[in-house]
Amino acid sequence: MKRHRFEPARLVLGLLLLGIGALHVLDAVGEADVSTPVLLVLVPAALLVGAAVAVVTFGCRLVLSNRSAGRKAAVGDARTEADTAARTEAGTEGAKAAGEARTGAGAERAPDSGG
Repeated sequence: MKRHRFEPARLVLGLLLLGIGALHVLDAVGEADVSTPVLLVLVPAALLVGAAVAVVTFGCRLVLSNRSAGRKAAVGDARTEADTAARTEAGTEGAKAAGEARTGAGAERAPDSGG
């Protein structure tokens, strides 16, 4: 099974709707005395609570992702300066070595042998 992230709003909404369903069953069996208008009001209320939990979850994830991005950027800035300096130095040395290998540093160029 493919892993997915936890969605608290779905859990809350599912539990609330299960509770409403249980109340309806208890009312139908005669164990509880719950009026139909109350049950009909509880369903939209459960949907609103689920939506509120979804909004709070979204906000928390947004704040946490911004915080982690800020930390990575702060750590990344310090690393980037050091890495850039090292790459620049290594790059110029590597370019010199590559240029020498292409031109055959110290060797004479072969004359064109045109046909």
